[in-house]
Amino acid sequence: MQESLFIGRDKELQICLDFQKEDVPWILVIMGMGGSGKTSLLQELKKQMPYQMVELDFAGEAQRLRPLKGERLPIDSLTRLSNFALNVRDKCDPQKYKEFHEELAKARKIVVKQRVPQYIGSLTQDVHLDSGATMTDNRVIMDTSEDPVMQDIRREARELVTEAFYALMDTYSPSRLVISLDTCEWLMGSVNAEIGLWMQELLLGLHSRMLQKNKQCHVFIASSVKLQLKAIAQQYRAELTLRMLDQEVVHQHLQSIGIQDAEIRQRIYEITHGHASCVSIICNLLLKLEFRLNSCEARREAVRAMFYENRVNPVYRPLDTKLV
Repeated sequence: MQESLFIGRDKELQICLDFQKEDVPWILVIMGMGGSGKTSLLQELKKQMPYQMVELDFAGEAQRLRPLKGERLPIDSLTRLSNFALNVRDKCDPQKYKEFHEELAKARKIVVKQRVPQYIGSLTQDVHLDSGATMTDNRVIMDTSEDPVMQDIRREARELVTEAFYALMDTYSPSRLVISLDTCEWLMGSVNAEIGLWMQELLLGLHSRMLQKNKQCHVFIASSVKLQLKAIAQQYRAELTLRMLDQEVVHQHLQSIGIQDAEIRQRIYEITHGHASCVSIICNLLLKLEFRLNSCEARREAVRAMFYENRVNPVYRPLDTKLV
């Protein structure tokens, strides 16, 4: 996947930059359909941010599948905290960072120790499988992910590490902390609902501790669906919706990369309907090709290949020879 171009979101970028100047609200939820430019906006915001931005993206881990069943696995909250701590390590007390990792190791041991053991090896006796167990060759694999006991154990492990995380963040030296949480729609499903609530409580606790030290904390949350932020009061959050790019913005951007033919620019707008990701894909292609391919068919095939590479189905309208 090629890096997305930042297109036509200057107004929204300025809103994000200005948002950090206010104490309340301190959470900005960036809404928009998939491909509307939420991630590109966060990436550009980080580039122009005069402060450190801690980034967490839930997409990759949330798409992991449970072996044998093909179901989604819960997001690993301990890994989320570990990644966060790694991002701020150089701004915190080294001893507190060491203590955090010691507590993290203890928490992981708690989870592993309490799991139902996996019996591996040759079994000569009769084996009776309860629900949630699977027999594979000579191995019995127990699925305990939905066990209420395991849920309580994971909750206990999170609480243990969360306290150590707060102690670490109490030593965070800068006067301002900015957090970026991307693809948070993955926190809305039933599998990750508990993790989503825990994340809200974590942000509230972190913000409160920062305020006690006369420091500021702002959070940017990107999601393609409306989030149920039940733990966070309405006055603490605001929303920014990314809509389709308008025609003028698309034309201006295409001109900026050297496409002077107004008819071609209009055709690109009609193909994409102002969808930021599709505009970005075509711009990436045109910049890559530099209009040097000899035939229209060669350009057309290159366009199709670019759509396929970015997993976008060009369903809007067929590309014609005026574009390619």
